[in-house]
Amino acid sequence: DALDRILVNLIGNAAKYSDPPAEIRISAEPADGRVRVAVHDQGPGLDPPHHAQVFERVFRVPGQTAARRGPGVGVAIVRQYVESIKQKDHSAFAALFSADAVLHDPFFPEPTKGRDALQSMCEGILRAFPDMAWKQVGDPIDAAGRVAFVVSVEGTNDGPLAMPAGDVPATGKAIAYEAAVFWKIDSDGLIAEERSYFDATGVAVQLGLTG
Repeated sequence: DALDRILVNLIGNAAKYSDPPAEIRISAEPADGRVRVAVHDQGPGLDPPHHAQVFERVFRVPGQTAARRGPGVGVAIVRQYVESIKQKDHSAFAALFSADAVLHDPFFPEPTKGRDALQSMCEGILRAFPDMAWKQVGDPIDAAGRVAFVVSVEGTNDGPLAMPAGDVPATGKAIAYEAAVFWKIDSDGLIAEERSYFDATGVAVQLGLTG
């Protein structure tokens, strides 16, 4: 849920910007009928001039080491990735990728390049499968700027399919399959490259596009 994602991001940033062996403390206390949760770290902090930029997706404080990555960062991105499809939010999907990201998909002979193209691709998928649902299968593997995970995909083709040769009319058929996804994460915590692997021929058969 949203609170879980916020805490994962806060703790991930605390780990990313605290030099080991650093202590990270998480506290919760009642406050005016609510609960105030705080994450305390030993990092460099954020100076007041940068407070207005704190919610910008790719903002980094000038002078901080770009290569720092904390444990769990990839796990948080996977959750946001799956959630963006659940919420049918193609903008949130695209925001997870770097401006010059590259995506390789078995359905397309050429890679999709750039954040704008990835957003258009996501829009096309959600238009073709309005009920598209992704679900994370098992735990992601997150190590040294590489992330690997499995996602199950289900949906019904109720809109035109954007294919390399042009749009294909909706088939009205349902699909269900699992895909293995591999990422390279850049120093800003964005997806620089995605490679997904699944049975594209089997999916085409489910859609009735091939025998």
